[in-house]
Amino acid sequence: MKRRQNTNQITKARPTTSALQLADQPSKRTLEIMSNDFLLSASLRYYDLKKIIVCGSIANKGVSKIRRIQSLLKEKGFHVIDQISDEDYSKIKDFRGNKSLAEEITKHDLDFIKKSDVLVALIDRPSYGVSVEIYFAKIMGKKVITMSKRSVPSPWPIALSDRIINDEEQLVSALRELGDD
Repeated sequence: MKRRQNTNQITKARPTTSALQLADQPSKRTLEIMSNDFLLSASLRYYDLKKIIVCGSIANKGVSKIRRIQSLLKEKGFHVIDQISDEDYSKIKDFRGNKSLAEEITKHDLDFIKKSDVLVALIDRPSYGVSVEIYFAKIMGKKVITMSKRSVPSPWPIALSDRIINDEEQLVSALRELGDD
């Protein structure tokens, strides 16, 4: 797990009777591990522990946008799940003749959503897949954040969102605020 340097702390303390203690605080957790006569205390921001999946339209260079947002979030210290497979199916214009591949892709994507805590949906353009992923995440009890720099002409992604944001800066803030909820 990638952590931001300024949230890590190492302190000396007397040994305690407990070898492992997990203390919850409003927006961070402290993990204390006894090592000989020293106590290692590493403070983690709560948002570092959330598993985030970024979903968006795959067609029309959508994968590069998903990758860009994933990289930004990793750079900011978030735990990002990478669901993008090596197989590029963005050029397939009609799945009607390939039901088994369609089932494989949807199962793959839904399995990754099950492993996540937060779904970030890039909704700049309509996508059947992203709509279903938002709905699936919501019924699974996941937090849903929708992001679009453009107007959103459908009520569905807005109604199912926990947070609606316009840009990357707002996304980072919204994800950090999840620890305060």
